[in-house]
Amino acid sequence: PSRTALRVSDSGVGTGVTDHRLVGRADRFAEGTQVAFWTLVTGGGRGDVLRHVWFHQGQAVMRADLEIGGAQWRTYSRRLLPKGATGEWMVEARGPDGGLLARQAFLCVSDEP
Repeated sequence: PSRTALRVSDSGVGTGVTDHRLVGRADRFAEGTQVAFWTLVTGGGRGDVLRHVWFHQGQAVMRADLEIGGAQWRTYSRRLLPKGATGEWMVEARGPDGGLLARQAFLCVSDEP
């Protein structure tokens, strides 16, 4: 467990990260889009780990353990939404103890016209 009070003070999903900031923030994305889950972490210390867990239709499909480098740290994970990935998605940020720190939901829609 962390010795610090890790918190997520801002988060979101978008199409990427530029200059440490989320771009293309939205709540729906087409199949074939790469989606980034961006988090602004405060209260952490070097070596703490923030876990991003990606869910599709309620099933965990990806986990990314992201090392924190300081008391205020921006980090993100990415996932390509493949063909057939339509439906409800959710990404959670969890602290070292597994506690929920942030959650973002979005919809993946068909890329067919």
